[in-house]
Amino acid sequence: MSFKEAAIEILKRTGQQLHYSEIFKRAEKEGLIDSRGLTPWATIGAVISRDIQKNGNQSPFYKSHEPGFYGYKKPGDYVLVAKTGYFIKKKKKIYQLKEQLQSKISPRRKGD
Repeated sequence: MSFKEAAIEILKRTGQQLHYSEIFKRAEKEGLIDSRGLTPWATIGAVISRDIQKNGNQSPFYKSHEPGFYGYKKPGDYVLVAKTGYFIKKKKKIYQLKEQLQSKISPRRKGD
């Protein structure tokens, strides 16, 4: 199993955000991957990060506001990450949420 497939499997099972080192530990413990590299936990983090950069919102992963933490999202879901937490919304509702957030934030003006 590839690192990407193993990460998807682990994140699906847990249903929560995990640090990339924890994703690797769980995948190795369950026998999903076997790596003889020097830093396989960093490799799995790089694989997830590269997938997010390459595929954007089409990626099965999303990055949390905490460094090194990633989560799994179902196909068709969009993710909005805020400092107070993360929200997974369906495509139709993301625009409503965006409008609500923008209405609460006033634009900064010179002298503020």
